[in-house]
Amino acid sequence: MATLGSPSPPSSPSRAMRRRSWARKVERLCCNMITYFPLLFVYGLTSWAVWVEAGIGFVPSKNAWTGTTRRLVAARVVAQEQG
Repeated sequence: MATLGSPSPPSSPSRAMRRRSWARKVERLCCNMITYFPLLFVYGLTSWAVWVEAGIGFVPSKNAWTGTTRRLVAARVVAQEQG
């Protein structure tokens, strides 16, 4: 009885097809990085600004503005910008 399938195993994708697949994956990765870079940059910059403001607020000072008041105002401004 004859079989309906081919007797040889299926061949692997050609080298050109594998290159195209790899190129598509790299392209997708690059596009995702470009898409999310601005968001990561802004969040990083905001985190740094909060860190600096909190650090300034913890430094003892004779001026009341550079203490707890400044730290609370800075946290409030950042919270308003985020939300």
